[in-house]
Amino acid sequence: MLEELHVRHICGISQASLRFRPGLVAITGESGAGKSSLVRALELLCGRRAQASLLRTGAERADVQGALSLDFLEGVDDLYQPQEGTLVVRRELYGGAKGRITIQGSPAPLGVLSNLMERCVAIQSQFAQLSLLEPSRQRDILDGAGRGEALELRHSLQQHMEELGKLRHREKALRQRQKEIEERHENVAEISERVRRLGLKADAEEDIARELEALEHRRAHRKKMVEVERLLLGGGGAMGLLGDLEELCGVLRHLPPPVETQKLEGLGEQALRSLQQLHAALESLQGDSEEALDQEQERLEARWGALRQIKRLLKVATVEEVLLRCQEMEEALAWLQESREEAVSLRKKAEELEQELRQEARQLRLKRQEAAQELETTVNHILQDLAMEGSPFRVHLQPLDKIRPHGAEEVAFLLEVGEGAFHPIGRSASGGELSRILLAIQLALPPAQLPRVLVFDEVEAGLGGKGALLAGLKLQELARRCHVILITHEATLAARAHQHFVVCRQGEETLVQELSPEDRVGEIARMLCGDPLSPEARVHAATLLSYKELDC
Repeated sequence: MLEELHVRHICGISQASLRFRPGLVAITGESGAGKSSLVRALELLCGRRAQASLLRTGAERADVQGALSLDFLEGVDDLYQPQEGTLVVRRELYGGAKGRITIQGSPAPLGVLSNLMERCVAIQSQFAQLSLLEPSRQRDILDGAGRGEALELRHSLQQHMEELGKLRHREKALRQRQKEIEERHENVAEISERVRRLGLKADAEEDIARELEALEHRRAHRKKMVEVERLLLGGGGAMGLLGDLEELCGVLRHLPPPVETQKLEGLGEQALRSLQQLHAALESLQGDSEEALDQEQERLEARWGALRQIKRLLKVATVEEVLLRCQEMEEALAWLQESREEAVSLRKKAEELEQELRQEARQLRLKRQEAAQELETTVNHILQDLAMEGSPFRVHLQPLDKIRPHGAEEVAFLLEVGEGAFHPIGRSASGGELSRILLAIQLALPPAQLPRVLVFDEVEAGLGGKGALLAGLKLQELARRCHVILITHEATLAARAHQHFVVCRQGEETLVQELSPEDRVGEIARMLCGDPLSPEARVHAATLLSYKELDC
C-alpha cells in the first residue's frame, strides 16, 4: 500500500502530507479545489515526464515523495529494493522540467522509476473505462484472468516468434547474399578451371613476353644457320661448297700419280673432312625445326590469348588482379557451399519452431477458452451485484488467419443488448455500464494481476443512485485485495471509504486534510446538495455513512 505522500509546490499545492491507512481512501473537494494536483503528483511519482507547468507559480523547485509498503521486487536491482518492507521514492523538480529522482536515497534514471512504479501503482482516470474498448487491453485482461498459464504461454509464444523472425531474417539474408555472389561470380567454376590449367603466377605476362622474345631470337638464329647451310650445301640448282669440294676431290683422285698429285689429293680430302665436320656442327646448332618453332609460337600466343580473355571476363587489368579475383572466387565458392548448408539448417530449425509455435498457439487458445468461461462467470456474478443482471457479459475469441506474437485469436468483450444478441461493449454499454464492467473485471482478476495501489480518478461517469451505492460496496471489496484511492465527486462512493481526505482552497492555497467522522457528514452533505449544513443533506449523508460493508 501507499503509506505516505508528501507534496510540495506541485501545481496548486504549496505543501501537503497525507498518511494513508489500508482499505478504501476517498479524496473529495469542490471542482477546481486542487484534487487534480494530487493526481499530477502521483503521476510524477510513477514516472511521468516532468513539465515546467507542474511547478507551482512563483516556486523555484518542487518535490513529491512517497513511501510504499512492499516486499521483495523480482527483477529489481538490490540498490532499489524495499528496506524493512518500505520503499521510498522521491522526485524533485527545478528549473522547469529539470529534476532529480532518488529511490531508497540512491539516484535513479526515469526509466528505472517508471518500470518499478508500474508494478506497484496504477492510475485510472475518468476515461479509464475506455481502455476496455481496445482489443489489446481486452486480451491482456483475459490472459491475466487465468492462473498464470496463459501469460506464460503467451510469453513463450512471443519469444519463439522473435526467434523465428531472426531465423527467417538470417535465411533471407543468406539467400540474398548467395544471389549476389552467384551474379558477381558468374561462370566462376569455368574461369577457375581455366586459371588452374594456365598455372598462372604473378609474373605470367612477363614470362610469356620473355618466351616470345627468346623465340624470335631462336628464329633469327635458325635463319642464319639455314643461310650458312645453303651456302655450304647449295640450293637453287647450285651444288654448294661441300658439293664442289667433293667434285674437286674426285678430280684430284684421278690426276696422274706424281707425288705432288697425292699431296693435293690429301689436302682435298682434309678440306672435305673439315667441311663435313662444319656441316655436322651446323646441323647441331640449328636447334628446333621450323615446325617446332611454329608450334611453340602457337602455344605462347594461345596462352597469351587465354590470359587476355580471362582478364576481360574478370574485368581486370593485371595478372595480380586475376589471381586476387580467383582467390576471392574460391573463398566465395567455399562460403556458398557453407551458406547453403547453413540455409538448410536454418530452414529445418524454422520448420521445427513453426510446429512448436502451432502447438503453443493451440495450448494458448485452450487456456483462453477456459479463462474466458471463468471470467464470464465471475464478472456476470459481480455485475448482478452491480444491478446489471439484465446485461450478460461474454468473452468472444475470434480466430485469426495466422499466428501472431499474441496468439492466433483476437479477444472481444461483448454485452447482450437483446435476446441472444451480443455486441462489442464499445457499441452497447453506456459510460456507467463501462465503469461497472471495469470494476467487475478488476474484482475478477487474481490478486497477482492487481497493482499494489489502485488510484481511481473520477471514474464514476454515468454512475448514480443504486448503481453508485453498489459500486461503492464493490470498491470496498476491491480494497481488501489492494490499496484503493478514490478521487471522486460522487457522495455515495465517498461514503464507502475507510479514510477520507478533502481538498479545499483558501485564497491561493490548496489544502489537504483528513476528515473526522463528524466532518465527513458535512462533506458528504456538501457533495449531495452543495450545502454542508443542510439538515436534510446531513441526514442523508449520515445514512450513507452508516451502510455496512457487504460480506463478499
